[in-house]
Amino acid sequence: MTPNLCDKSSLLIILIVSLLGLQACIIPIPWASDRFSIDQVSTVTAGLSNKDEVLGKFGKPDVIWETEQKEDIFIYKWERLRALIFIAGAGAAAGGGLATDEALLILFNRDNCVKRIEKATKSAFESYGDFLTRWLGQNGQ
Repeated sequence: MTPNLCDKSSLLIILIVSLLGLQACIIPIPWASDRFSIDQVSTVTAGLSNKDEVLGKFGKPDVIWETEQKEDIFIYKWERLRALIFIAGAGAAAGGGLATDEALLILFNRDNCVKRIEKATKSAFESYGDFLTRWLGQNGQ
């Protein structure tokens, strides 16, 4: 008697048996250095530092975003590898990395003085516009 592949229980058994042959491994990556050190970031002070100082310390930003209030945000972004993932089974294997988008965000007031500076992590499911809008909203901007 051949199994009826349209039967839900048969499909479930086939799925379970096929998954039993797979093995997965996730290797966390220890904290790696960010694009900028804590010491570098701590030399920039809200209310005291200005755009020229920031440009001198960090260079040209990857993105400059203007808010509705005509204030600029300098965005320095990088990707940080969090873990390596390996899946193997049935004579085949695949692997890849799990990374997050990191950013150093520096908000300037209209007088080009630093208003806020913070390192933040962008969700993989949001655009940079949504990410920056969320970030601005966290501080009542």
